[in-house]
Amino acid sequence: MAHSEAIELSRIALESALEGTVHGKIQFKDVRSIDIVNLNPRVFSENVPVYFRVDLLRAIAADHILKSKETEYFVYGDIDMEPLSANELFDKRTVNFLKDFGFVMAKGGHLGFENGFQILSGHHPRFFDSHRKVIVDLSLEMALEQPHLIKEQQIYDTYPAMVTHLLDEDGRYGKLTLAKKDLSQFRYDRWKDKAHINLPLGNGLITLKETMPTKPVNLPPSHF
Repeated sequence: MAHSEAIELSRIALESALEGTVHGKIQFKDVRSIDIVNLNPRVFSENVPVYFRVDLLRAIAADHILKSKETEYFVYGDIDMEPLSANELFDKRTVNFLKDFGFVMAKGGHLGFENGFQILSGHHPRFFDSHRKVIVDLSLEMALEQPHLIKEQQIYDTYPAMVTHLLDEDGRYGKLTLAKKDLSQFRYDRWKDKAHINLPLGNGLITLKETMPTKPVNLPPSHF
C-alpha cells in the first residue's frame, strides 16, 4: 500500500543511515507480487487488523523465499533491533536449532518468544510443511471465513499450535493427546491457547517455553 514517494524517501533514509558502513544490497519488494497475497486481497485490506496482516505477510514472505530457493535461510529482524554479524546470527547453538527444529525465534515475550526476529531453514521439510499449513494456510482460511473474529496478535498466538503440529509429526515428545481429527483443529479459533503453557503431547508435561527454540537478541519489546 506504500506509494512511490514513500518508497523513495525510505530508500534515501536508509542510504543516509548506512553511509560509511559495509552492508548488503537492500531491495524493496511489493508483497502483492507474491501469488498467495495477490489472490487474497480481502485478507490484506485495511478492514483486517494491521498487526495480523504484518505478521502473516512475514510468514508468507518466508515461505515464498524458501520455496523458490532464493536463499537457504530466511532471516527476519524488526528494523529497530540491534544488528548481528554473520557469526552472531549463525552461532553453533542456533545452527543446531535450525538442523533440529528448522527455525529459531527471539527469546522473550509473554509466551517465551518473540516473532520480531526469526530464522527459518529451507533444509527442514517437516518444519516447512507445518509452518505453511498452520501459520499461513489456516490463518488465510479463517480470515476469509470469519474476518470479524481476526485478532491483532493471533499470528503470534498461533506459533504454539505450529510447534505442536511439528512435534506431533516428529513424535519425539509423544503424539498429540487431544482427539486428532484433521488439520483444522490447529486453526486459531479452534486451538486458541491449548499450547501456551504445556504442549498437548505425550505425558502433557512438555512446556512451551522449554521447548521453543529461541535466541537472545536485542529486540525492543512488543507493544502488546
